[in-house]
Amino acid sequence: MMNVAAFIQVSLISSCLSLVPSLIAAVCVQFKKAKLNFYLLLMNGVRVVFTKALAFSTVLTIRGLLF
Repeated sequence: MMNVAAFIQVSLISSCLSLVPSLIAAVCVQFKKAKLNFYLLLMNGVRVVFTKALAFSTVLTIRGLLF
């Protein structure tokens, strides 16, 4: 005869095992979102660097034409 503690342990293990695929799927989705956010952050940094370089080049060109 199965005691109550063993029954609760078995039922908890079986319920946890049924959650594992959904947890793995959630982790994969979060990893994809994190990867996308990293690429967006990287592209934003590159954009800022090129914009500053263009602005500095424009200022130097105008300064060269005026003086």
